[in-house]
Amino acid sequence: MAWKALSNTWRIPVVTMLLGLGAAAAFVAAADVEAEYQQRVQALATDDVDGHLQLALWCRDQEAWTLLRNECTHILRLVPEHQQAKLLLQLARARLGQKSEETPPGGPSAPDEAAGESTDFARVVTDEEIQTMRRIELGLGRPDRVQVRFLTVPDAAKAADIAFADEFYAADRQTRARFMKLAPAERARFILSLPTGDYAQRYGPFIQINSDPAVFEEFERGVLPIIIDGCASAQCHGGENAKGFRLFTGRRLSKNQVYTNYLILHNYKQDGRKGPEKLINRANRTNSLLLFYGLSNPIVNELTPGVHPAPVDPAYRHDRDPKYLRVLRWIEMLSVVPPEYGIDVSPVPPAPAAPQ
Repeated sequence: MAWKALSNTWRIPVVTMLLGLGAAAAFVAAADVEAEYQQRVQALATDDVDGHLQLALWCRDQEAWTLLRNECTHILRLVPEHQQAKLLLQLARARLGQKSEETPPGGPSAPDEAAGESTDFARVVTDEEIQTMRRIELGLGRPDRVQVRFLTVPDAAKAADIAFADEFYAADRQTRARFMKLAPAERARFILSLPTGDYAQRYGPFIQINSDPAVFEEFERGVLPIIIDGCASAQCHGGENAKGFRLFTGRRLSKNQVYTNYLILHNYKQDGRKGPEKLINRANRTNSLLLFYGLSNPIVNELTPGVHPAPVDPAYRHDRDPKYLRVLRWIEMLSVVPPEYGIDVSPVPPAPAAPQ
């Protein structure tokens, strides 16, 4: 009887505890949510609206409100009138606002907006935008060994290289024959780099480049891992409290995320003592913030950038560090004049509040 009474006494707390454990099982541990999110988002095509909606619902179930906001803004870029994404976005903003209001005095402060808060992921570039970037780089004239496929030009009912040769060489059969004997990458490079006419604009969309030009190949293979290890930690430019910009991180980034990270670094600049300072300074390579801010003891003078806005762990021991030299060599591969890719990857800004 005593045991039965005792078991009845503990029944409610035990049931309550078990229910709590069952609810907790529906959530991934907070420290693992973003890692799990990265795996899920990498498995999705950029334009898979239904897939991103399911991922948004998963973010809601994990109470990962910032990630939910990111997913919803991505869906709304693809389908501006997506009603479920709009409702989920309202929920995310409401919960993020509530979380901010509930921060106790003396607790973690909100990120300093003057420091350039950037908690949203950038919009991930599409496959066609990757093609645009590859064509622009190939058109700069570097001898990149890339895989090229010429698609059919509808108006001419011919492959792009043949249609171009018919127009450009006209009756000059001998020169046309020499052009057609070039390797596909050479033919594509010639078309895309012509300084006169609008050949690149007309035939470029029908030139499909199926491998990375050297600049992007080295960025993905050699440079991005150094950046992710050095300055894209959760405390710097890789987490929810990222300042200035936020990079995609993880072991297995999609090709679209890699190109998006490149564009973020390509576009980013900040106000300095003598004007804009760039993460990638093509004209004065060693003053690239990507290099300078990563040094253990950078020499700060009137010719160099200022100090990093906040203390950071150095990525390079000195300017002879192999990691430093690899990033420097990559920057030296870039054209001195920055290409105009014409691609905006900024996160979708919040909708203006409705008038009361």
